[in-house]
Amino acid sequence: MKKKIKLNKGWTGFIVLGVVAYVYFMLVNFPAAAAYQYFVASMDRGKKVNLQGLSGTLWQGQAAQARIASLNFGKLNWDLQLLSLFTGKLGLDLLTAGNNSRIEGSAKAGFDQTLYVDGLQGKIPAAMLMPLFYGFPIAIDGQINADIKQAEIKQGKKLSVEGKLVWHGAKLTAPQAVELGDLFVALRPDANGTKLLLSDQGGPLTLDGTVMVKHNGQYKINIYLGTKDKSQPALSNGLKMMGRTNPQGKVLVSRTGQLRNWR
Repeated sequence: MKKKIKLNKGWTGFIVLGVVAYVYFMLVNFPAAAAYQYFVASMDRGKKVNLQGLSGTLWQGQAAQARIASLNFGKLNWDLQLLSLFTGKLGLDLLTAGNNSRIEGSAKAGFDQTLYVDGLQGKIPAAMLMPLFYGFPIAIDGQINADIKQAEIKQGKKLSVEGKLVWHGAKLTAPQAVELGDLFVALRPDANGTKLLLSDQGGPLTLDGTVMVKHNGQYKINIYLGTKDKSQPALSNGLKMMGRTNPQGKVLVSRTGQLRNWR
């Protein structure tokens, strides 16, 4: 009979410590490019995340260019939050920097593909969002500042966002050049999804209304638009084309629909 080898508690502790140290070493030094291929590209069936020029490691890495869906965020830097793995989520501190854009904050991705955002701030040129308006004969300009306190997003299932957006120097540059002033959007979580409260902050356009976006992507728009500047006939004429003007000179825009590519 073979003799069983018994390890005392001291040796067992050293072995466990060695295994933990080895796993930690592998995580810290696992190349960012390999991590992207194994953990992101292979699971991203819709090919919505595109990282190019990867360097660094899974733990702390960089991408020369990051595209998510149709949006280009420029350079991306990240730091992995190891402790978040014990909660069943992959957590990152991230920073993106592009042409006149900068976004930084913390995000976590659950294994059920739910995205959690905590304290995300940044600024982007409004023109960067033009891919979202594909098919619409308009072009926009100005700068959008975002302050998202928290968000929980799962495509087709969950859309809960709390924060605010300010569109500074909002403009339409096509089909006609029209200045809109500063516009403000407050985002509030709701039992059914997220409610957006819209208002103007001065300028020629008056804006007041709500947009309700449900967890399943269905939305309902009810906003009143008007103009304070009679010297911008393009704005006045454009509003008249959107609906009837009430006695107060406001146009009610009411729409329902479904977010594209949400389900």
